[in-house]
Amino acid sequence: MSKRDYYNVLGIECDASQTEIKKAFRKMALKHHPDHNQSDPNAEANFKEINEAYHVLSDPKKRKLYDQFGHEGAESQGGRHSFYEEEGFDINDILRNFGMNFGEKKTSRRAQGAHIAITLKVTLAEIARGIDKKIKIKRYTTCKDCRGNGAENGKAIVTCSQCDGTGHINNSEQGFFQMIFSSPCPECHGEGNIIRRKCSSCTGEGRIYVTEEVHIKLPAGMREGMEFSVPEKGHAPRKGKRFGDLRVSIEEEPSPDFERKGNNLHYHRYISFPQAILGTKIDIPGISGTIKVTVPPYTQSETILRLKGKGLPDIETQVKGDQLLHLHIWVPAHLDNATKAQIAQMAQMKAFTPPV
Repeated sequence: MSKRDYYNVLGIECDASQTEIKKAFRKMALKHHPDHNQSDPNAEANFKEINEAYHVLSDPKKRKLYDQFGHEGAESQGGRHSFYEEEGFDINDILRNFGMNFGEKKTSRRAQGAHIAITLKVTLAEIARGIDKKIKIKRYTTCKDCRGNGAENGKAIVTCSQCDGTGHINNSEQGFFQMIFSSPCPECHGEGNIIRRKCSSCTGEGRIYVTEEVHIKLPAGMREGMEFSVPEKGHAPRKGKRFGDLRVSIEEEPSPDFERKGNNLHYHRYISFPQAILGTKIDIPGISGTIKVTVPPYTQSETILRLKGKGLPDIETQVKGDQLLHLHIWVPAHLDNATKAQIAQMAQMKAFTPPV
């Protein structure tokens, strides 16, 4: 079967730069690495093809020969062996330069517990002052009886002799070049040690499921949808020490009094017609308690009074927004005849005639 074009293998154009070639190789290697595609029988062949293409195109001299004469030109510089089985050449060295230590990274992933995600409902008052309280969550935590290793009394355990405690073994394959694959140790199943007798408290898991109180401290000025992380308050891993995190997503509870716009709070209040004309003093709710407000004489309907610094703090600067008081003139729904007569007399006065 004829070989595919190297540029097509990496999904790049013929004039791709070295930076583009490296990026394409990293993307394709991650996608087709056998460690990530253990159920795909073609994964290893695809991976070899990707590495072969990269090894030629990343070398300016080999790439030039390939561009001029195709696959035969690339191989003419000394045969396949000189390209792909050069002394000391190991594709894993290239992958490590890309931060792609597959075997090592899989071990570290197993060693960390899962994160826990919760939604915390907060009031505007809590947003104004910040959160400092304890909440109850259910999570896996390290078994105290075995100290997390899953063995009875924490001692009925031995290091795996097949992998020397690493949890994985390396297999090499000779082809165009030497490829080294890391796979979980079949003896200890990637754990690095073998339990002789399981802990009766956790049945060998190294962790137990409990309800715990967690202290949460969040800053003032938070907003709907913000997420905060409480380190190491997530799940404990199986037979590991690195806890996951508790991730807290903020949900604002609707306020019966205020409408929030940014860090400003809007509050609507009706006043009577005489109060609007003569002026008055009223009490209104504030985010931290009652606020006394002076309404000046001759206040027009839909007037907005700005109360500086009575809003919510900015989460970064802690500078507070304002509270905006929207004043509306209240019109009675019903009046008795005597009152109507008085209003009719007032309506004849020049002072109550609106401008044209």
